[in-house]
Amino acid sequence: MSYGRPAGLIFEHCCGFAVPPEDPAFVAAVLEQAAVERSSPRAVAQAAHILAENKLDRMLLAERWGIWMNGVLAKPMIRVKAWKP
Repeated sequence: MSYGRPAGLIFEHCCGFAVPPEDPAFVAAVLEQAAVERSSPRAVAQAAHILAENKLDRMLLAERWGIWMNGVLAKPMIRVKAWKP
């Protein structure tokens, strides 16, 4: 099941639970499973912190966006002649 990029990151980095929107039965099942497994909240929090530092840092994201924009702007743009009636 895929619920988008944020859910994928949560799953990949074992830092929480991803549930489909508007599915209370699934939310309840996930909470019951979490209560039984009782994985260490500290380990989950540490994984979330590492994810945030390595993938979601504002400065890092801004730098990646700038590199992407420079690539977009470096490509030749289509010129459209102005329409004259």
